[in-house]
Amino acid sequence: MDPVRLPRNVTLSESGGVWTLCWDGRALGLADAAHDPQPSLTRIGAASGADALTEIEARRLARRYLLSQMPPGAQARRSQLTLAEFIERRFLPEFLAGKKLAWHAHYHSILRYILSPEDCERVLGINGGHSFAILPRDAEWPYLGHFRLRDVRPRHIHGLIGFALERGYSPQTVRHIRSLVSVVFSYAKQELAFAGANPTCSAKLPATDPKSARGLTLDQMQHALGAMRYPEKQMVIISLLTDMNVSEICGLQWRRVNLTGAWLDSDGELIPPITIAVRKRWYRGELADVKTCRQRNIQIPEILLPMLLLLRGRTNFGSPVDFVLTSRTGSAINVSNITARRLGAIGKELGIPELTLQSLHRAQGLIKGGLGTQFRRSIGAAVTSDLLL
Repeated sequence: MDPVRLPRNVTLSESGGVWTLCWDGRALGLADAAHDPQPSLTRIGAASGADALTEIEARRLARRYLLSQMPPGAQARRSQLTLAEFIERRFLPEFLAGKKLAWHAHYHSILRYILSPEDCERVLGINGGHSFAILPRDAEWPYLGHFRLRDVRPRHIHGLIGFALERGYSPQTVRHIRSLVSVVFSYAKQELAFAGANPTCSAKLPATDPKSARGLTLDQMQHALGAMRYPEKQMVIISLLTDMNVSEICGLQWRRVNLTGAWLDSDGELIPPITIAVRKRWYRGELADVKTCRQRNIQIPEILLPMLLLLRGRTNFGSPVDFVLTSRTGSAINVSNITARRLGAIGKELGIPELTLQSLHRAQGLIKGGLGTQFRRSIGAAVTSDLLL
């Protein structure tokens, strides 16, 4: 059963042995509330004594009271909003207002699987500053944005989940999709814009078995590298030949890379010859220190050295403070755009819709451990073809 939540700007408190509800008429859509913003106080019931109510009971009665105070048909009118309209007008500006940037980025990225590209561009455009790319429209994808809140049924959620699984998306991604839809409807119920059970409650998810998680084969890795170009190709090669993750590669500056046979003095720190000093990462649009446990020196593999020397010889963006891998303007690489616009097409061709830089990084251990020399030979061929371009 969903927890009993009260709308924003509505509080239930216990004082003097009484549960008291403090509420604002604007939360209920009362016409005169804008002219008289003073909150109203209503006694809900006893908080102590023989007839004392528990907090859950008091919340349930408070919710019933608020519903009784709503103008006739107000909740029905609210539930006529489409899912896209509710997300645009209420969910994003209200629910996400006080949450951290990481939550914004997560919810925005999952919305692409729930709303059509047109709805996504409109809904996210009101907030600005979103750097991830919108997925191309899929005519068969069962988007939910056009449904009115009151018309969404469990079968629609089942259809979305089933279709995503058929397209090869992982159970984890499907869980994120279902979770976001559930959060949206829970908030709609809280704000008295939706009545009834959350339609995601009966939508069952597949069990996640880490041992059966789909991984890349060496052939798939080779085909993917052959279809890649700068900068994703260089990012994958660096990731496969070192233990650096995506954020560390994006935040790597030339001041932390020693390509010579002598020790390098970098801001008072000595970096050994032919070594990468991992000290920074590019995370959520900012250059930040890596965690202490991730600060380390990595000996540059012989296979990787020619590629780094080629990158270092570029006429632009070669100063110590420049990033090793940059955009055309010299800024850090936007991983979200690369994943959506480039790796998405490559993954679709290989039958891996969730091909990302992170999934390629995770696959390195399995491929290296099982193939050894063959793996290094295939990576060496990818580096050589890159040098010939």
